[in-house]
Amino acid sequence: DEEIDRVFDLAFRGDAARTPGESGGGFGLAIARGLVEAHRGDIDVVNEGAGCRFTVRLPLGT
Repeated sequence: DEEIDRVFDLAFRGDAARTPGESGGGFGLAIARGLVEAHRGDIDVVNEGAGCRFTVRLPLGT
């Protein structure tokens, strides 16, 4: 899915955004990815039909 590949891009807002219209800048998931990666972790998304599943993995004892 083209939108799934872009959800972590800065300022990306999908067609089916939870907050339609002009509000929201599309920064939330880009910020989340930056925070997770700063802690040497990773974040993934899987499209599950009616919604998405996000998985965050962080290393223990860094």
